[in-house]
Amino acid sequence: KSTVCRRVVDLVRSRGLVAGGIVTERRVDDNSPLCAECVTSGKRNRGGRPKAAHDPAEPPGFPLGRVVGAGLDVVDVATDERRPLAELDRVTGGPTTGRWHFHPAALVFGLAGCGRVPPEALLVIDELGPLELVQHQGWAPLVPLLRAHIGPVMVVVRPSLIAPFLVLAEGRHPDTVEVTRAERDALPPIIFARLG
Repeated sequence: KSTVCRRVVDLVRSRGLVAGGIVTERRVDDNSPLCAECVTSGKRNRGGRPKAAHDPAEPPGFPLGRVVGAGLDVVDVATDERRPLAELDRVTGGPTTGRWHFHPAALVFGLAGCGRVPPEALLVIDELGPLELVQHQGWAPLVPLLRAHIGPVMVVVRPSLIAPFLVLAEGRHPDTVEVTRAERDALPPIIFARLG
């Protein structure tokens, strides 16, 4: 999903248009060991790291197998500035969803980044998850912004949370696209065309 969001943003910018908002990306601490099973599997990802027993394309909140030191970063789409957003099984002093612990300062950073998006620009919100749509915390304050935004909006929501999202996004009539690993390379131009 993050790959698709980034590529759509690249397409928007290549046409001389403006995009802003937030993208959530997975992080694995370079100093943290991977489990023996992952190291000995022989499979490697594009970065040359041993491939973990999970699908990195899965949305945040899914178990990360037995990867130690994993977390999530939030990236400001306009500035490319990055902050640690959440940690797996490590207390941060912020809200939690199961094993994920969120950094309060990163949530403020993400809200501020979205608040600076010009009205006619593409607003990217990756993602509204259980923290927002079930617990009404985290980036839940972005819901009124996405309703009021006059430009195009691209929001990542996992399939299990589409129904509560549609209730909160009242007034917007979203066009939904399911992102799969197999189709993610073909989706950015399709999504860009739908942003109209």
